[in-house]
Amino acid sequence: MIQAAGRSNARKYANPNPVHQWLLRRFLERVASEVRWALEAMASPTLLDVGCGEGYVLRRLRKDWPTLGSQGMDGDREALALARTA
Repeated sequence: MIQAAGRSNARKYANPNPVHQWLLRRFLERVASEVRWALEAMASPTLLDVGCGEGYVLRRLRKDWPTLGSQGMDGDREALALARTA
């Protein structure tokens, strides 16, 4: 988990509430499912995550597809720095 307790996006992902965590897992699984559907036909899939924040979604996708070419963009330089460390 990214150590960014003061950041609202990081707090969302670090919330220990089991219902909250279940909803986040469901959201990330749905995103992964949609990405899988979109990338199935591509020989060499590459993904650009615009507004990636601290990189939670990209990290989840890389877990499923270690060979996925991916890049994150965000207007928040601090969030990007945190995404790079994970």
